[in-house]
Amino acid sequence: MRRVRSILEYRGSSEEDEEHPAPRSLFRHCCPWYFDVRFGTWTLREQDEHAVTVTQRALERTMLGISLYTQVQKGTRSSELRHRTKIRDAVGHAKKSKIRDIKRTPGLPSARL
Repeated sequence: MRRVRSILEYRGSSEEDEEHPAPRSLFRHCCPWYFDVRFGTWTLREQDEHAVTVTQRALERTMLGISLYTQVQKGTRSSELRHRTKIRDAVGHAKKSKIRDIKRTPGLPSARL
């Protein structure tokens, strides 16, 4: 609970307003390099995709100060939360990164000895 409180204090308030916009870098701050390193070296299984998606949704709810119960009660979709926090989809980002890495095919090995 202490960690959640500190994130909410960092946010300012749970309502979206111009004075306290949602911090874009908080997701990167909480999970700095884990996703990039992990997705760059391992294959992305559906089980991993699901785990990352669930974690990202929980983080977005925490950033906005919304509980899962409140989200379900109001009928707020996760895509709306993602739009309000301005965080990119982690699974989509990982897939794009892997495609970009695949396109970088090295040529012949260098002739230097």
